[in-house]
Amino acid sequence: MDRKRGYLVVIVAAAALMLLITGLLYNASSRKKQTISLANQAAYAAEKLTSREDLMIYWIGAFPPELAGISDVVTVIMPGEITEENMPIKYSTFKSTEYDADGNIIKEVIPRDYKDNMIIIISDVGMLTDPEKDIILNCIAQNNVPVLAIGRSSITLIRRTLMYTDGVFEQDDSFYYKLGVGYKDHVLDNAAITAGGDEYALELYEYLYSLFYENTEETETSVAETSLTETTQDIFIFDETEETEGLPAVTPELESEPEM
Repeated sequence: MDRKRGYLVVIVAAAALMLLITGLLYNASSRKKQTISLANQAAYAAEKLTSREDLMIYWIGAFPPELAGISDVVTVIMPGEITEENMPIKYSTFKSTEYDADGNIIKEVIPRDYKDNMIIIISDVGMLTDPEKDIILNCIAQNNVPVLAIGRSSITLIRRTLMYTDGVFEQDDSFYYKLGVGYKDHVLDNAAITAGGDEYALELYEYLYSLFYENTEETETSVAETSLTETTQDIFIFDETEETEGLPAVTPELESEPEM
């Protein structure tokens, strides 16, 4: 009787062990699938951004390797290397040349070809020289370039540059400012910044896309629908004219302006 009971205990223990191993393997497989799915989402979001030819990101600080997917639209500038030559400052739109009395060129201003959509991202940078801060302020206030600060030290830096109080922020927080729009705190998910990797990349890509292109897509769709409607109406009116040729023309009434 004791021997049978011992066999039963061994069988139950073996079954429990098999269930445990199966569960661990299933969880590992599930996590792997989730990771692959997240990586695919990040890759797709990166492709959407880099396919745009009118975007340039000026990244101040160390560039995270997980963001390599958008490197084609990023200019990386380290603290201490910020100059008027590598930043999108307000610049002349006209070419001008100054000569000395002997006809030698002493100064030449050549217009710069900036992208239509630009943004400065400051990531985990707490110290810049006064001239560097002045250059960033020129880009923001004179050339209307928005700025995104990631990390508490970067937020403090840019808020002081903009003459704001330091505020209260977490280590992995974010701050956005655009002239004429104002500022927004906590624009990125802190958990995604803390997690890093594809989760951080996807969060940043989607936010950048929402800044520049979501409204553009809606406008393009609206314009396309309007054009299609106008074309259809033109065809209808043309056909109607052919059928009623010789009859007095009827002047359509203009829609009155809405009452205020």
